[in-house]
Amino acid sequence: MSHTVGRSLLAGSLALALVFAGARTATAYEAPGAAFSGGVSTMTGSGLTQTWTASGATSLTGGATTAGSKGYTASLYSPTLTTSTPTETVTTAVDTCAVTGTCSGLGTLTVTFAHPVINPVIHFAGLGGSVGAVLFHVTLTLTTPGLTVSKVGTGANYKVVGSTITAVDDKSATTCTSFAAPTTAPAVCGSFRLNGTVTSATFAMGAVSTDTSSAGVLTNGADEYLVLATVDQDYGDAPRRTTRATLLARWSATSVSANR
Repeated sequence: MSHTVGRSLLAGSLALALVFAGARTATAYEAPGAAFSGGVSTMTGSGLTQTWTASGATSLTGGATTAGSKGYTASLYSPTLTTSTPTETVTTAVDTCAVTGTCSGLGTLTVTFAHPVINPVIHFAGLGGSVGAVLFHVTLTLTTPGLTVSKVGTGANYKVVGSTITAVDDKSATTCTSFAAPTTAPAVCGSFRLNGTVTSATFAMGAVSTDTSSAGVLTNGADEYLVLATVDQDYGDAPRRTTRATLLARWSATSVSANR
């Protein structure tokens, strides 16, 4: 073997080692770095933007809010957010729903990224509200083909059932860290992963309500909650980086050339 071939193979081996070292799970992540405006915020680091839009009985509402606005503990979210992480405020009107039972057709909520990202995490807080003795919380059901949902972290009073994010205990409060009668659990808060390559993901909005008095009404009922997305740092600025697939292709080409 010539010295030239040896050096080429050594370089290729080092490149391959770097490829597989980079295959480990990323721990750094990017979150919104500026207050949302018109549903849009820019990520720290890459400058990637996320845009939230809503339709029907669901709308973007309120001023600038943060992850601490609905009660906060570090264990609620994965990856961990700070109390000052910017969030988008969303409101879903539930006054067309029955006072007890499930309700659908409450509009949609969509998040769109400026370029495709892999496995982004959606964080939410404060799913839960009341009108008198009627308690309710919204539900989010992923409708985008090719994507799935997985719960990550601990959260508060929430579970994933198929493609739907909902409460463990439907008598949820309005904050993530406390509750009082007639509620019997905190608000629905936490994080879930969108599995796949995502440019845009849409959720159909629904609700679950419980009349604790048997004589309640839902006049002007609405659930206000917070949302935001984070992405692994490796994927937030992916178009500006050399991908592992590209490195493998270069290594392969180097090896073939060296052995000729």
